[in-house]
Amino acid sequence: MFAKKIRFALARGLARMAGLTLVENQQAPVTSNLTHEPISHPMPVIEGKQKIFRLLSMDGGGIRGIIIAVILVAIEELTGQQIWELFDMIAGNSTAALLAVALTRRGPDGRALYTAQQALDLYLKRGKYIFKKSIIYEIIHFVLGGGRYNVTGINSELQNAFGDSLFGDSLTRCMVVTYDMKTVQTYFLKSWDPVDATVPAWVAARGSSAAPTYFDPISIAALGGTTTIDGGVTINSPADCAFAEALALMDEAGERYPVFVVSIGTGTLKQPADIKKVKRYHLWDWAGVLPDIFITSSGETVDYKLRKIVKAFNDLLPCQLGRLYFRFQTELPAANADMDNVDPKNMEELVALAKKIIYQDQKEDFLELCAKLKHMFARAHSTGDSSGDPACVPDPAWKHQAAA
Repeated sequence: MFAKKIRFALARGLARMAGLTLVENQQAPVTSNLTHEPISHPMPVIEGKQKIFRLLSMDGGGIRGIIIAVILVAIEELTGQQIWELFDMIAGNSTAALLAVALTRRGPDGRALYTAQQALDLYLKRGKYIFKKSIIYEIIHFVLGGGRYNVTGINSELQNAFGDSLFGDSLTRCMVVTYDMKTVQTYFLKSWDPVDATVPAWVAARGSSAAPTYFDPISIAALGGTTTIDGGVTINSPADCAFAEALALMDEAGERYPVFVVSIGTGTLKQPADIKKVKRYHLWDWAGVLPDIFITSSGETVDYKLRKIVKAFNDLLPCQLGRLYFRFQTELPAANADMDNVDPKNMEELVALAKKIIYQDQKEDFLELCAKLKHMFARAHSTGDSSGDPACVPDPAWKHQAAA
């Protein structure tokens, strides 16, 4: 009931904002028996010409992934397309790895196994089973160590969500971030890699979301038994690494063309520190604040780099599409910062924070993004004659929508 209220509230808001008639999606099946070789994804082609690479990157943040999911629901509603149809690569870390895998799974009908709304429902309806508190397990965790939550919960939820689908059963390129405890380095699972493609989809999502202190690490048999933890320990926002992968793919194809980047965060917590207290911090005090510092600083650093790099790179290439980098982020109240708070009130507030981004704080950015995504999708699937560079012709309609 709660998820249904959120869906209709979001739909009504979007309809008022954009004047669109919205249709609720049908429930998708939750299992897949696909076991074929990894799907071969061509480089972006527009009427036979390679034109622009569209990249979606999503940050980690536990249950705060709701913020990303709500924004993706709005994108699907305003463009009329599923997320996988709008991007040539989707990258995610931790909670966003779950989203990336869900939105790129190929269902029996050839469409995505999950729409963005159905992925949001996973958070709203099933999050409480992933972060299921147990006094007995808390005691075991305190005495013997290990993750705070029994992995039976997250394992069964991911297995039920993705069935026996393989990571390579992806409708578009999917990349998730993990940290390899054996080689002591960040490892990027890529759906287009022949070895990574054989990893079960649920394991790929689990390997990226094994947040230290929350869940135990997981061994991935398809990768020789390597043990991984949450990629957020080194990279919470994978946008810059995904951008590098896009360049590598272009190098392999012997091509160079603009990269369109969309990066979405899960909120930042900014509380000024009491310097006098900080000077007296003990080890356990730092242990309590460092995760938030790492998550916030990682996202801000990547954002800074990409604002410079994407513009500099694209300025070297002929494109009139205008702005090619979008970052959506919000500041979190302290009450909503916990990554494992699955209280219905907290989840409802996270939904409200996401809606505030697209309706108020970054409304014009959001409308511009959706207009450009819709424009690029239409051009990519156009069958008519064209000239010049159709993918990079700006569509001014977004300005009128934003003004309205």
